[in-house]
Amino acid sequence: MRSGCATVGGMVRCDPESMRADAEAQLRAAGAIGRSDSLSQDAYSVARYIASEIGAGTTEELVAVAEAAVNQARKRGLASVTDLLLRLSSQRTAKIPSYGHYGPIHLDDVATCTRLFGPIPECTQSAKCARLGADRCCRPGCSPYGRWASTSKDPTVAHLLIARFVLAGGSTNFARGADDQYGPGASVSRGGSADWADRLTKSHLYWVGLLPGVDHWKTMLFRTMPSVDPSSVAGRAMVAMATAALSAGRPDWSRLQACSRVPGQLLVAAGAEPKVSAASLAGVAVALALAAGLGLGVASWSDRRY
Repeated sequence: MRSGCATVGGMVRCDPESMRADAEAQLRAAGAIGRSDSLSQDAYSVARYIASEIGAGTTEELVAVAEAAVNQARKRGLASVTDLLLRLSSQRTAKIPSYGHYGPIHLDDVATCTRLFGPIPECTQSAKCARLGADRCCRPGCSPYGRWASTSKDPTVAHLLIARFVLAGGSTNFARGADDQYGPGASVSRGGSADWADRLTKSHLYWVGLLPGVDHWKTMLFRTMPSVDPSSVAGRAMVAMATAALSAGRPDWSRLQACSRVPGQLLVAAGAEPKVSAASLAGVAVALALAAGLGLGVASWSDRRY
């Protein structure tokens, strides 16, 4: 679903509504939605978020991160997911040209970032910079656009259909209330799984646990739980669960089998391989879109929020 819009100066240089309308027309032309069906702005925004933050992934991974965006907007009391992804404001970000447009979360050019926004605290940590290199050290500290997540990449048909499905409530809380997501791979390699999990729980972010079809080394889903003290018995137990999962390595869902749909449930037979209904996660249309190989891309580091 190419928009033909370039990303320049931290923003996709097209009006979000015109991009949505164009994607809707392309979906109709491809027969992916009916003539009377529509594509909402929220669905288009969530699809761009999926494409930018995850790109390629299993149906379950894409559904889970879509749910996280919906839950994050709800947690903040926002009117729409589009408000979360385009219009989170501060005194600084509301005044810059990229406000209200799709785009990346990070600014890759460290020199430009420093010129515009002053020294970045991470760049003063000499030991860390010596280990990672100045560019890798400074880039995570430069997120000048005030965005919760990236929306810089054009979505595929599969991303759009998944977004519509999740927003319609069809995924039935597959991600167990997750309202945030991170990719632990790089962080764990730098500081270890225990250090990484501890830093997250200080923000009261707790892992939701294993989700069938989701590689938690690539995308780990978290739920904000302000009432759970990280030093409490429950808090320590949840940190230990996340640490153990990362220490155990990557999950193997290669034998995950689809079976008949049971509304709102994951079908897991006792003592058997995990089984999950493809229909209950993403619908037949999404499965067909994925099977057709409709150009699922791989999100680059600068596009992702972690």
